Amino acid sequence: MWTKNKPTKDGYYWVTSVGQLTGRDYTHPVKVSGTTVFSDGENFSIDSDMFLEWYTEPIPMPAKVVRG
Repeated sequence: MWTKNKPTKDGYYWVTSVGQLTGRDYTHPVKVSGTTVFSDGENFSIDSDMFLEWYTEPIPMPAKVVRG
């Protein structure tokens, strides 16, 4: 289920956020550690207004994508 409530446990979560360059909403996995969110190679505060909705349950660690 999707919610606007921030995760309270560390782990990987699906999040809907606003792209910094495009301004479009997109859904992607992020890692939450305390009050820090690791997203798209950057670190953000969990309180950032770019995060719109969170999936309520943690997900398994996403597989790494290797581009050749």
